[in-house]
Amino acid sequence: MTRPVATCPNCGARVEFRWSSAVQTVCPFCRSILVRQDVDLTKVGTVADLPPSSSPIQLGTAGRYHQKAFEVVGRIVYEWEQGGWNEWHVVFNDSTSGWLSDAQAEYAVSFLAADSLARPAEGQGDGGRPGGEQPEERPVRAADAAVEGLRGGQGHADAGGGHWDG
Repeated sequence: MTRPVATCPNCGARVEFRWSSAVQTVCPFCRSILVRQDVDLTKVGTVADLPPSSSPIQLGTAGRYHQKAFEVVGRIVYEWEQGGWNEWHVVFNDSTSGWLSDAQAEYAVSFLAADSLARPAEGQGDGGRPGGEQPEERPVRAADAAVEGLRGGQGHADAGGGHWDG
């Protein structure tokens, strides 16, 4: 399958879109955040240098989740006072996408829900008690809630159809 390619408006490097629905990407050479509108690319910012990832998951990693093949097309790195973690943007062979969270060899896959539940206001959570229902009507438990910051990203990290500006 042929992937769309473009030229970085900042450095002139070849930029490949691993996911045809990608709205943004990060130039692998100059780290410019690039937003795609039709065939035009616009630089909207620059991503900071990211720490090396010791994760076995990297851009281009292929795998399977519930019998569906996927490829890792993007990465966002979050940090908070006690450490950090990777969120890997994965695109499945049916063109749906999701996120593979990777923190200290603990993994979780998540998807944007059609009827996304709002996060409770501070002090209004359930304190980790079983309670709220997911769309599949399974009980959920909040094990942790923390304020995090965005450290940076690589590749395609625009699963919601919007873009982040670093």
